[in-house]
Amino acid sequence: MKKFTTLAALAVFSLFSHAAHSAELLTNGSFESAVNLNAGGYCYQGFGDNCGPIQGWTGSTPAVIAQDSAPWSNPGSLPGFNASFGNQIAGVQTHPALGQSSLEQTVNGAGGLYTLSWYDAGRIGDGGQTYQVNFGGSTIGTFGVNSGQGWSLNSFTFTAAGGSQLLSFVGVGSQTDGTVFLDKVSLTGAPAVSPVPEPESLAMMLAGLGVLGGVARRQRKAV
Repeated sequence: MKKFTTLAALAVFSLFSHAAHSAELLTNGSFESAVNLNAGGYCYQGFGDNCGPIQGWTGSTPAVIAQDSAPWSNPGSLPGFNASFGNQIAGVQTHPALGQSSLEQTVNGAGGLYTLSWYDAGRIGDGGQTYQVNFGGSTIGTFGVNSGQGWSLNSFTFTAAGGSQLLSFVGVGSQTDGTVFLDKVSLTGAPAVSPVPEPESLAMMLAGLGVLGGVARRQRKAV
C-alpha cells in the first residue's frame, strides 16, 4: 500500500515541479518577426516610412538590420555569426541625428533567479559603441564593442523581483554613429503564472490521483 501511495505522490509532485521550471520569457529574441526587410535592407523603428513594429519590442529608434546589409558593413560576415542567428539583427547606437537609441521589452516573471544571454558585435568603420543593459530599474552592467568586433556570447544570472519588469539595451556615450549589433537575446526564469500542464503531465497527475483513490478505498474496506 505504501509503495503505491508513494509512487502516486511522486507523480503529482513531478507535475508541479515541471510547471515551476524556467521558461523563455522574451518574445522574438532573434528579431525575425514582423519587420521582414528586403535583402540588404535596414530601418529604424519609429523613424522613416519603411519600418514596421519589431514584435515584442519597443524603444527609442532601435535599428533592424538585414545580416547582409551593405550600409552596415554586412554584420553577418563578422566572425562568430552562424545560420541560427537568422536573417535580421537589431542595432542600438548613439547617433548624431537620432540621439541615444534603446531596445526594450516588458516581461512578466515570478521573481527569483533569472538568466539573461545575448550575442553582440561591433559595426565596421566606426568608433565602437558602449551600451547599458537594465532590468527592473537596475543596471545589470555596462558593456562595449569595438569597431568590427566579432559576435560573442554574454550571459548573466541575477536575482530580481517578480511581476512586470522592463528589460532594456541602451546606447550610451558620445554620439559618433557607433553601433552595437544584438541577436539571440534570451531571458529565462519562472513565469508569473504557471503554464497549463501538457497532456502527458496531466495524464500522469490523473493516474496518480486514481491510484491514491484506489488505495484509500482498499484501506477503508480493510478496516
